[in-house]
Order: sequence, then structure tokens, then C-alpha cells
Amino acid sequence: MQVRGEDGTMKWKRVEVRPEEHIKVPIFPKTESLELYDKYFDEYMSRILMERTPQDKPLWEIHVIKYPTSNAAGTLIFKLHHALGDGYSLMGALLSCLRRADDPSLPLTFSFQEIITITNIIQERLLQVTINDVITGVIFYGVRLYMEEIDNKARTANSTGLVLLSTRNIGSYQSVQDMMKAVAKHIYGTLRNSSVVISNLIGPVEPMPLANHPVKGLYFTMSGGPESIDIAVMSYRRILRITLKTQKGFIDEQKFKLCMVKAFEDISRAAMEMPSKSKG
Repeated sequence: MQVRGEDGTMKWKRVEVRPEEHIKVPIFPKTESLELYDKYFDEYMSRILMERTPQDKPLWEIHVIKYPTSNAAGTLIFKLHHALGDGYSLMGALLSCLRRADDPSLPLTFSFQEIITITNIIQERLLQVTINDVITGVIFYGVRLYMEEIDNKARTANSTGLVLLSTRNIGSYQSVQDMMKAVAKHIYGTLRNSSVVISNLIGPVEPMPLANHPVKGLYFTMSGGPESIDIAVMSYRRILRITLKTQKGFIDEQKFKLCMVKAFEDISRAAMEMPSKSKG
């Protein structure tokens, strides 16, 4: 855990880990309704994301949700402080502990050219752009639609985007040992005064189990920042998943989600009406 030294600087201190302080198993009211379990799950997620990570113990928690939702039979949540690493490093550490479901002797593989049916059609019909281009376009158009929905003046307002690019010369996730050697070479900064933050990670192509249970979906999000909207994009088994986290009481969650869906539908429709740019 982090402690402040006599000179005022923060340092790492080795401490004894008490599992009962870090592994949380919540109790939900019993029900036969998946919709209610979805509601309990969403409320629980909102609460733990708003809670500050305790500073008097190691900066991680694992939440075991033993209730079904409309998306899965159960959910495992890893809540990890940014001081332990950035999203890339933490995801690499997690995935280095997992193996392929079809052949555990083989490592997981990561495709940087993920192909997903509908976005592939858009890619083909537009300017041979990447999936990142398509998804970024959908997100920015969706944000603009939401701005216009809540304020007519936003139709003529300017907005500024800041794009941060990784300069790491790597082609895939690294093992925990390799990352520990390199972590001291990187300085992690914090974005301030931002309204929207977009982040993305590439997940494995093959299905994988966790404690002999098949992993159906893989998601991530951020917490603790000053922004009103966090958008996290992650691929797993060649399926792209987008997680939206919005500021409660300030962003209309349902309206924002509908604007995102409309943005995707509008771009898809426009792409279908264009002649194909395929060289074949």
C-alpha cells in the first residue's frame, strides 16, 4: 500500500493482505425477475464506482456477484486503483493469468484487426477506415446528438476533443514480469477539466474460462475522475462491447444511450446507401 514518508513523498510499503477486507460478496433481495437483478446489479455498480478506494489498505477489491442478470449467470468485478497501473498494464496482468478454453497449453491471442460484421460493412463502404475510426465516429456523433437534445444552443456550439496516443513500441499484452521491468519507465498523468473520456482495450480472440467457468463477456470502465461521461470500448471473441458510465443527476442515462444507438443506426444507414469502395 502507499504511505507518506517523513520527507512527505508517497512510497510503497509491503503489508499483510487480509482477504476478507478485499473480497466482497454482496447480498441482493431474492427474486425470480432478471429485470430486478439487473436493477440491483446496476445500483451496486454505481455505488462501488462512487466509493473512494480505502487508502489504509492495498488498493484493490474483488466483488463476487452470485446472482444472474440478463447478460450472465454471475459477475466478477475487479476494482483496481490507478496507482497499481493503467488499464493496459492491469488488463495484461489479469489476462496473463488466464488460458484458452479450447487448449490451455496455448496462449491467448489478440487481433489488432478485429472484424465485426456490421462495422466491417461500414469499413468497406466508407474510406477503408479502421474499426477504431468507425466507433470513434459513432461516439462523437452520439455525444453531439445528446448535446442537441438537451440544449438547442449546442447545435452551433463548438466542442474540443483531445486525443492521447500510446507511444509504446509493443504489439500485444506483456506478462506481469515484463511489465514490472518497464513500469518504472512510464509516467502516468491525469486528465483534468474534461467532460468526456474515451478509452479502449483489445481483448483475446479465443474464449477463456475463469475457475472453470466460461467467460461470456469482458468489460472495463473508469471511476474517480472529474468527467461526466466515461466511454470504454473493449473487444472479446471478436465482439465489440461499449460501456457507458454517466454522472448521476446530470446526464440523462437513457437519453444518452438512445442517442448513441441512433448515431450508430444513422451511420450504418448512410454507409449502406454509399457505393462500395472495395478494391476487389
